[in-house]
Amino acid sequence: MDASPSDQCGPATLVPGLNLVGHPHPQPGLTCRSWLAANDPDIVRSIGRFDPVTGRYGTCAWSDDPAVPEPVGMDYLILPGEGYRVFASDDGLLERPDCQ
Repeated sequence: MDASPSDQCGPATLVPGLNLVGHPHPQPGLTCRSWLAANDPDIVRSIGRFDPVTGRYGTCAWSDDPAVPEPVGMDYLILPGEGYRVFASDDGLLERPDCQ
């Protein structure tokens, strides 16, 4: 039996460094910056994805500038079925907001 969307929407466990995770059921309109902002900036530092059209990685991250306490960088849509590179600075959880 397949897991229901609500079973898959729980937080993902992160380890320090690079983690490969997905968002199983994001609501339309969830973007990289909004996903990042829903997480602890002391744990989740950046979220990146591979763009098959350009062959490059796009990333949003927390600004290192204390005058800009918000996510910066690319603000692409989060899509189901894609893998995202999440950089964590410590053990913790990656929340999956706006999960349908």
